[in-house]
Amino acid sequence: MIPAAVLLYLFLNSKVYIDLLFAFLIFGMGIMLELSQLQLVNIFGDFSLITENVVYRNFMFMGLPFMLLGTAIKKLEPKLVSIHTRWLIISTLFFVTMLGIEMVYLHFGERKELDIQIVSFVLCPLVFLSVKRLEVSSPNSSIGKMSSGIYFVHLALVSVIQKLWQVNSIELTIVVFCVSLGLSFILEKLNQRFPY
Repeated sequence: MIPAAVLLYLFLNSKVYIDLLFAFLIFGMGIMLELSQLQLVNIFGDFSLITENVVYRNFMFMGLPFMLLGTAIKKLEPKLVSIHTRWLIISTLFFVTMLGIEMVYLHFGERKELDIQIVSFVLCPLVFLSVKRLEVSSPNSSIGKMSSGIYFVHLALVSVIQKLWQVNSIELTIVVFCVSLGLSFILEKLNQRFPY
């Protein structure tokens, strides 16, 4: 994600609509890359180079678009305050439902499943805005440390679980989230006991 942060520097003084336009375009290019990759697999077979998700799931097509969304949210922050919390929660629940439907459709549908969840591009900013409104009275930074723990642990867990068990994407998502949450909680407790 460091290269995405470096590229984000180019957008620091840009207008919000430029941030949003590039975020949608780059994310869309990642989806197009994945769809073309699926077509190549249908034509040429299951070559490891073609089937690697690193082609589209990387700093450019996943990291940068979400960072651009975050930059746009920061620039729009004064205007976003007027959005009622109830509408944020309703929208978030709607898109959580849509994400579930998308995952079920992509997994059980006739075509090969997509790795990129399209709904997440709208859902992530909504969740961020909803959580940002929460009143957190705790002075410590345990929420930030736990979310960082989940982020850093989940990639290793995906690799380990896929090597040990044959699971579909829905089961993998649920298992990785639960185990990552548990591990990050344990790491946070260890960090409190043995601070670095």
